[in-house]
Amino acid sequence: MIKLFKCLAVLMIFSIVSTISISAEATKKVVAVMPIESQYDDTARQVAEIMETQLTRALHDSSNYTVVERNQLSTAMKEIGFQMSGAVDPNQSIKVGKMLGVQYSVLSKVSVAELADNKDKIILGTLLGLGMGTGTAPKMDKFVAKIAIDIKFLDNETGEIVLMTQVKGEKGGDSAESVLNEACKIAADDFLSQIQKKNPFSAMVLEAYGDEIYIDAGSDAGLHEGDILEIFKEDAPIKNMEGKIIAVRSTTLGKIQVKSVYPEYSICQIVSRSSYETITRGVSVRRI
Repeated sequence: MIKLFKCLAVLMIFSIVSTISISAEATKKVVAVMPIESQYDDTARQVAEIMETQLTRALHDSSNYTVVERNQLSTAMKEIGFQMSGAVDPNQSIKVGKMLGVQYSVLSKVSVAELADNKDKIILGTLLGLGMGTGTAPKMDKFVAKIAIDIKFLDNETGEIVLMTQVKGEKGGDSAESVLNEACKIAADDFLSQIQKKNPFSAMVLEAYGDEIYIDAGSDAGLHEGDILEIFKEDAPIKNMEGKIIAVRSTTLGKIQVKSVYPEYSICQIVSRSSYETITRGVSVRRI
């Protein structure tokens, strides 16, 4: 009998955890990272491949999006006769999106893909006694990558372009592969930052114990350990001559850093104060 109760307890816990997990997944938006259009040279094609991976990583790691797997995307593209020449065509992406139940698509094109090999310059510098740790000049990177990607973030349900931007990345180092990867990562993180601004985060303070702050948002809202947030208090609204509210002033109380993250709440630490006002339950929190 005791064993039976233990088994039932385990099943109940598993059921609760599964329900929470499914609920969290349901709040995420489904996104397809479409094949990136590139120029007809090896560096551009390599950048396109790396950038697809980095965009997928950035969106997935944000905890706000579920990214369609590439094999599912490839199958859908074949079924509608998707042409790579139309990789940035919203109409084709909308067709794929509807087939897969995808809410958003990322359409991208490589506009700059440069990989400089500085071996000859380094050899010349060595012969001249420059730049090799002699103290006469800074050390030169063996490779330098510069990239720029044109991106559209498309709402497949409305056809609206939510965001149209160009992101860039530049990195130097000793390996051609690593500098391209790092340059693409910089660009992908910039894209994610811009998307997050389009979908602003907001939360409330639940409790404040000295410098320890509990807020009502966690991993389900895309928060991560180390994130820096701003605590603020809304002041009296500003009204026009007809009495309509046209703006709301706010007072910044300080900045907090996320220390521990749970699905529905986070524990933060105050890192700076902008006001002598006490931080209390109910004041607002936003991304910086």
